[in-house]
Amino acid sequence: HWIQRLIVANMQSGVLPIPPPVMSRVFQELSRGMVNINNARKISDFLLPYPYAQLTGAMLLLNTVLTPMVVGVFLKDWVSSALVSSLSIFAFACINCIAAEIECPFGA
Repeated sequence: HWIQRLIVANMQSGVLPIPPPVMSRVFQELSRGMVNINNARKISDFLLPYPYAQLTGAMLLLNTVLTPMVVGVFLKDWVSSALVSSLSIFAFACINCIAAEIECPFGA
């Protein structure tokens, strides 16, 4: 809000001799920026419920333990079994890390 007030004051004093259509676009972009930052604040203010986060961690641990066993039953070659299970576990761990970053976009 204070940036808009400074722009208007400097337009009236002649410091900013910018045509009104351009200034209208400047005010529009400032408004869009405020809307976007408020949306980001809403995301960071409402965290994921604690039981859901704990359940997700437990399911990832269960996936880490059971996936190599299940893949080992279906694939008889140990190299392909290790590769498939490692990729699967790594993919789910990456998705969990991405979700944690989305939940808290501005850090802790």
